[in-house]
Amino acid sequence: MRRPAPATGIQPERLGAHAIVSGAIGALGPVPATHRLLADVPVELRQVSADPLRASQVLVNLLSNAIKYSPEGGTVYVRARAEGNAVRFAVTDQGMGISAEDQERLFGTFFRTQSALDSGIPGTGLGLYITKRLVEAMGGQMSLQSEPGRGSTFSFTMPVWDEAAVPTRLPAVGDSAA
Repeated sequence: MRRPAPATGIQPERLGAHAIVSGAIGALGPVPATHRLLADVPVELRQVSADPLRASQVLVNLLSNAIKYSPEGGTVYVRARAEGNAVRFAVTDQGMGISAEDQERLFGTFFRTQSALDSGIPGTGLGLYITKRLVEAMGGQMSLQSEPGRGSTFSFTMPVWDEAAVPTRLPAVGDSAA
């Protein structure tokens, strides 16, 4: 069942966390042979309210960044866990990590860390900005835990589907049921 589309163009649906993760992994395409991707998503998690296209876009961006910034032989993990009235999705890499100073600016437009620039890894500095805005438009929150030389965990929440929040059908103008 679709909810009415808000002005942002986000079209929330009732989705399982496993479907979101498996859809994003499928959309990501083949993982380079030099990396491993491991998923841990319990099937018993409550369903969330999320736009399927945008939720996949968020995870694909986080997963592709994690692979891009992880060293050869690195493992990228994607997990989902219940957290109050939300489900938290987390992508963890074994990459270069991000300083506390850079973390403050990371979700801004066109920002790239100096270590990312020095490494020659391509990027525009817009992916995380867009990702955070999409998460927030779907009612979630984005966070980051990182330390230079120890990798990063980017995580976001999606609200649990609330059947009571689904609007009832309002009678149309001229509808005799009014």
